[in-house]
Amino acid sequence: MTELAALTWPEVPPAGPVLVVPVGSVEQHGPHLPLDTDT
Repeated sequence: MTELAALTWPEVPPAGPVLVVPVGSVEQHGPHLPLDTDT
C-alpha cells in the first residue's frame, strides 16, 4: 500500500471511479420553515 502523504500529485497512482455521497442532517420542522434552517 502506498502512503499518499509521501507522494507528490504526479506520483499518485490513478484510482478507479469515485462515488461521492453527500450526507448531512436535515431536521423536519414542518411546512412553515425551509430546510437547513439549523445546519
